[in-house]
Amino acid sequence: MCKEAFTKCVDYLDKNLTQAERSKRLPNNVVAETRSAIAKVRGLLDQRLFDVNKVEPMVNKVKDKLFAALMNGRCNIAQGDITNQKTDAIVNAANTQLKLGGGVAGAIRTKGGPQVQIACDAITKGGKQPLEMGKAATTTGGKIGPQIIHAAVMEWGGKATPEAIRRATRNIVIEAKSKGFKTLSIPALGAGAGGVNPMESARAIQKGLYDVVLELAAFDEIKIVAFDPNTQAAFQQVFSGGINQQAKAA
Repeated sequence: MCKEAFTKCVDYLDKNLTQAERSKRLPNNVVAETRSAIAKVRGLLDQRLFDVNKVEPMVNKVKDKLFAALMNGRCNIAQGDITNQKTDAIVNAANTQLKLGGGVAGAIRTKGGPQVQIACDAITKGGKQPLEMGKAATTTGGKIGPQIIHAAVMEWGGKATPEAIRRATRNIVIEAKSKGFKTLSIPALGAGAGGVNPMESARAIQKGLYDVVLELAAFDEIKIVAFDPNTQAAFQQVFSGGINQQAKAA
């Protein structure tokens, strides 16, 4: 990350910490430690010779603590079919055309019925106005029940990337919060038809959640649903380590 990116990250934490504190999910010591860390990081960023090796671990440590406090018992890694989840909304690993093809999208098409694709076509104007990569949009869930947040992680006929997954995860959280959803099920974005290694998908989703970590105060549960046990194990390994551990491993 460059100096500008770290500055934006610290600005976000500084601006939104008080609002998240009102959720009563942040212990006083975590709030105090976060404010102290923000001040220290700003001091480092103000130095003429910016040292990323000092700043990055500090920022990641803050995000780890905030995520742990806000999602204590509220972020679960499950195995199963995303269409069977009884949350306020489920997420579709979509292409930019919002065409319900294979993988998660195919399961949604089969179980949700034609009204889901009709709603997707209304968003893209029949494919003439594709959803921007990394963006998210909500439609009916049809016969599935919960509403569906479609997150564009690949082009039609293409493959997903970790960066698209990370960006999409951020927008999933923002979209879900704007709709007032309190519970949310997210698949292993891009790890199936998208061609991304499950471990890379897990890292990208975790980074995306951390990018908007203080928005997570609005949720009662965020469930990550892996279709098979190996993918579930990969996600459990990544999420148990935290993002600071990822940085050390890299």
